[in-house]
Amino acid sequence: MSRILRKSKWSYFADFIIIISGITVSFIVNEWRENKKLETKKEQLLVDINKDLYADSLVLQGTINIYKIMARSHDTLLEYRSGTLNPDSLTIFLDHFTSYLPFNATANTYKRINTDSDMTIERKDSLIWYYLNLHNVVYTRMEDWLYVEKEFVLNTALPYMDQNAPFIYPAPVNHSFHGEVFYELRKKDEFMNYLKSGRVYKKSMLQILQRGFDYLKFIKAQVREQVILIQQDK
Repeated sequence: MSRILRKSKWSYFADFIIIISGITVSFIVNEWRENKKLETKKEQLLVDINKDLYADSLVLQGTINIYKIMARSHDTLLEYRSGTLNPDSLTIFLDHFTSYLPFNATANTYKRINTDSDMTIERKDSLIWYYLNLHNVVYTRMEDWLYVEKEFVLNTALPYMDQNAPFIYPAPVNHSFHGEVFYELRKKDEFMNYLKSGRVYKKSMLQILQRGFDYLKFIKAQVREQVILIQQDK
């Protein structure tokens, strides 16, 4: 009777150990699956980030090129206190004085990361963190500078030109003002000071865009390298 009881107690203990072991193993397996699922999701994110960065790099490079042209237009107008310019070129230069160009980043993956409640960014996820920093800091700074330039164009440059440039019909195609109005405007210190301010805004914007582009290229190269490794492992 006693031996049966002792055996029964050992049996209960063994069953208890088996149950605990089963729960532990199940927990470990489930945690491994969840981690694997999260790692797979992050790998796909890097693939999508790579596509977004490629698109952004093309658009941002084009934006930088246009700002370089607009900055040179301001330089040319400021240099010509006397003499004449090609009429078509002059029309374009004046149009650049009253223009700004927003940069619209590709934000599909960025939004997906921010709306994913299961997503946790750890120290080892440095590339994803760099990508988030690009949107949260670098792109935000670019937007802030664009806002300043936009305010100058909309509240200063355009109203001044509307008030001081004579009405001409028909106006140049896809342009705001007839270029020859410059020859009268350049006699006024007010206009030339506005033109100098416009050049400052254009060149400041160009510097901010170039810095952002340098950071973007750095991230893009790192992400692309990691994506190649991910594709090789599959």
